[in-house]
Amino acid sequence: MKSEVTCGRLGALPAFCTLEKIESNRLTLADFAGYRQAADYFNALDDLQSVKFPRPADVTTSPFLSFDTESPDVAAIVNSIIESAELPITATLSSVAHHRIQPISQALEDALKDLASFDERAEALVRHLVASVILVDISGCEGGSFWHALGVVWLSPGIAWSVEKYAESLLHESVHQATFLDDMVNRIFSVGPDAMAASDSLIISPIREVRRRFDFTLHATAVAIVLARYLDYRQSIDRASRMLNGASTSLREMSRKRQFLTEYGNDVLDELARYHRGTVTDLGY
Repeated sequence: MKSEVTCGRLGALPAFCTLEKIESNRLTLADFAGYRQAADYFNALDDLQSVKFPRPADVTTSPFLSFDTESPDVAAIVNSIIESAELPITATLSSVAHHRIQPISQALEDALKDLASFDERAEALVRHLVASVILVDISGCEGGSFWHALGVVWLSPGIAWSVEKYAESLLHESVHQATFLDDMVNRIFSVGPDAMAASDSLIISPIREVRRRFDFTLHATAVAIVLARYLDYRQSIDRASRMLNGASTSLREMSRKRQFLTEYGNDVLDELARYHRGTVTDLGY
């Protein structure tokens, strides 16, 4: 039998994903850029990053949706997508067909409402961390985030995507954004990407179910546990169970390679393990 979840359907989130910690991290970054409030986080990112947000200056609500792959700001991010080693070599990128713009925009609006119904903190994660969503069409790909473009998410929604799939994708990328931000402010990893990409350093990912770089797998583990709660809410029991089982394996493997983590990073890993145990208990898996 499932235990009562008293702190919302997301449960007792790992510290770096709590709204309190995110606000603290946003304020730290804003202060570094010369601003005084966490609300200026997106302005700070615009000043600090080479990639600029593709949204009008007078737009204050987030996320702003961009379908214009020809604008200079969007083109810079699109080039990052094209050059990403994460994309299949055969992937081709194009603009979203004009007749799909309105349905996609409506679906994303409905997805935010769905996340709020699931747990208000889920919607808040998106609005606090995602300034812009770039919509593109890349066959065989669904979306992503980049460490060098905090605040920006790209999605390639399939024609058959449901509102729940849009919601899942927004939540997925927001957890990545929270992890990127926490690493930027507090430093989770003690070594660089090359060391974590060595063949004997790869960890099985709970989402792709293949061995990936240590930092990629830590990201994916956080995503998998959060998504398991949303998937359970949506009665996708098999997927939720598979993600939790995969996260268990990833956590076990990462715990044997703690040398890749700072002291703070070790606390993050312990928090993920605690959150995983709590999720398994809360959901009754």
